[in-house]
Amino acid sequence: MSFYSQNQTLLARRFPEVLTRMDASVHTTRAFSLREGGLMLDVAGNEVAPYGTGGASRLVQAWANALSLEPRTCYFLSGFGLGLQVRAVLERLPQDSVLFVWEENAALLKAVFNQENFNDFLADERLLLGVGNPDADCFQSLDSLHYDTLAQVQPLIYGPLFAVNALGANLAFKAFKEQYLFVNSNYTGCLKDGLMLQEATLHNANTFLRAPDVGCMRDLFHGLPLILVGAGPSLDEALPFLKRVEARGIIACVNSAYRSLRDAGIHPQITVAVDARPDTFKGYAGSLTEGTYLVAPYTVNPEVPKVFPGRIFTWTGQSALAKTLRVRLGLGEGMHILEQGTVSASILDLARLWGCSRVCLVGQDMALGPFGKTHASNSFYADEGRLYEPVSQGMTVPGNEGTPVLTDAQLFVYLKTFEHCVQDFSGIDFINTARTGAAIRGVPYHTYEEAEDWLGDSDASYVRTQLRKLVDEYRGPGFDEITKALGATRQFAERVFQASTEAAVHCACLPERLSAKSYEKHALLLACDQYADTVNRLLDRYPRDYEVLFEGKTRAELARYQSELKHSAQDDSAWTRAQQNKAFFWAIAEGSDALLGLFSSNASKAFA
Repeated sequence: MSFYSQNQTLLARRFPEVLTRMDASVHTTRAFSLREGGLMLDVAGNEVAPYGTGGASRLVQAWANALSLEPRTCYFLSGFGLGLQVRAVLERLPQDSVLFVWEENAALLKAVFNQENFNDFLADERLLLGVGNPDADCFQSLDSLHYDTLAQVQPLIYGPLFAVNALGANLAFKAFKEQYLFVNSNYTGCLKDGLMLQEATLHNANTFLRAPDVGCMRDLFHGLPLILVGAGPSLDEALPFLKRVEARGIIACVNSAYRSLRDAGIHPQITVAVDARPDTFKGYAGSLTEGTYLVAPYTVNPEVPKVFPGRIFTWTGQSALAKTLRVRLGLGEGMHILEQGTVSASILDLARLWGCSRVCLVGQDMALGPFGKTHASNSFYADEGRLYEPVSQGMTVPGNEGTPVLTDAQLFVYLKTFEHCVQDFSGIDFINTARTGAAIRGVPYHTYEEAEDWLGDSDASYVRTQLRKLVDEYRGPGFDEITKALGATRQFAERVFQASTEAAVHCACLPERLSAKSYEKHALLLACDQYADTVNRLLDRYPRDYEVLFEGKTRAELARYQSELKHSAQDDSAWTRAQQNKAFFWAIAEGSDALLGLFSSNASKAFA
């Protein structure tokens, strides 16, 4: 068996994209050569030895000994080479830090993996790997990180490899950091917001289960352009344009732009809201909503659907609770619509569902306006004195008028989200009218006059009639059916809480003397393993209900448990297993207790 075959199993499990890119690579003899004891790279026609011509290990060790590696840090290292410097870093890397290694040349990486068995450090969970073009797929392994345990991102430079293509390495690190921030934002949101999202789902369940799923809207507006309206600073100057083109396409706005439109006499056919936080409702508070239909996931702030009675379309998204309820009611899981970074990304995904082949972006600045302005003037942000932020906190990105503009960390995530969507939605033509906004890769800038010509003479007068027809035709489940469906998950949570609490208390009451090796087979220790089997069997038997349990507080509790596990004793003694099981049992108990608390709170009083 070749060394490459030996490495393939771990590569396929941990880094499938790396394996795919290596298998598709072609080795050009000029790019590199592997000789006994060394690596030679071709740089501008000259051979370069990144590990020297003798004593490679001494060179790498000297470099590694000079490193000062910090805890809770995600390090980026450009160049895999022969892997010598990677191994040296891993030997010194704190257990709560990680190392991402990017290799530009997939053929080189394949050749190196064909010369040596790297399973020892490919199995190291602290190592992440990417190869080739530094795009989102290259950094796929970032999805596996526990971002709550990491505090910073730092580059590592192994000079001899870095110097081979310093510009490429710097661009790769920039792309890496952007992707890290993007994935980190989504991860921490899920981790911190789980309980809040479940509470919103319970509040909304009775209303949303009786509203049509967006799946019934597939290709409903085929051929019509979508005018996607955000609440960036440029919305102020876009209002006359929107008034002129109001009848030519579907106007779908985010919650924070809604008031500006209605106060200007513009009636959007659709508004989309996603977030469970109170700010989401503030975009609608005090405004008329007649004639506008709400499209939202089950997890939206519960005050929002109250002001759109009888004019609601829903999607289940990532909500395991919503999916479970729908399946039990015979409705199917429901549609999944993209929820990533910004509500506008959801509207882009809806545009694809609706059959819109053209999207005009309005008020999508993703940049700070003059003096650090963050939103349109007529918004709740202005009411609350939150319309500006210090420009000193911003970073520069290319602007639509050719000059750099300022953005902040959150807006930057929105920008990257849009660019991912544009790349994925290749069947849609986009234009961007935000004159003072950030340039979105793949989306040309149009003036308002140019945008009017681009929209053409489409007629969107039938949109509201179609939406009304779909709502009137839908017949949802009754109150008693919904109550019964929810009761099954509540019973599961009660059983899990009882089993995990009993197990945790047993482990917590073990006397310290049982840590001695001579007590390895003691009945009290063996009972801990039996408790683990009982709890795990219960979780495995009801996978849908476990998903509901996991998406709430349990996700955060298990993340904390996994973090603590890294620092606990690594031996396989019965005592160590008992301590680890105890932490697991408490995590499950905390999560199930929180879910039961939601069932007992005002959030679910209609289902009690």
